[in-house]
Amino acid sequence: MIVDGKTEQIELEAVALYYTQFSEALPLESAEEKEWFEKRLGFCPKVAEHNPEHYNAQKEPVSVEAKFFDECVSAFGGNGEEFEFECRIEKDEIWFYSEDCGSPYQVAYVVHRFLQENRSSREDEFVIRWSDSCSKLRVGAFLGGTMVASKLGVGVCGPSEQEGLARTLARMDPNVPTDEPEDT
Repeated sequence: MIVDGKTEQIELEAVALYYTQFSEALPLESAEEKEWFEKRLGFCPKVAEHNPEHYNAQKEPVSVEAKFFDECVSAFGGNGEEFEFECRIEKDEIWFYSEDCGSPYQVAYVVHRFLQENRSSREDEFVIRWSDSCSKLRVGAFLGGTMVASKLGVGVCGPSEQEGLARTLARMDPNVPTDEPEDT
């Protein structure tokens, strides 16, 4: 770079690494609930893509697992190859976590669908809190938020940057309350 007619050498800054981290557990009440998660979250579309048990000749999902994965990817995007979070099923709970770049939105949606299919109480809810951080000081890189998943839907609380996501979620699921006026 040239400043006042003199050449100055500029040290290149290291690339900043961005992180979305969370760690939450959902209590499991039965072996059937454990099996529900094992079946759906253990699904790998790359392995199953040529298996007619999971996908037909037109590459459309036909198994419960393939349909569930496709639904989750449609709802929250992603790479289409795997869920964007880690999980581990323990004795009486499932632990969802991310050490670097997971999707709390996918977790909340998966738990919402689990509650719809497996719990009779409308009071059951799951709260996931996350932090967005960065390895370098960057304006706007340090955020976070909270999502609540219930049998009725998914809601978002957090910085104003997430208000658009809340509206998107509300449009996807008519059971999620929104402050937007209804179309007439």
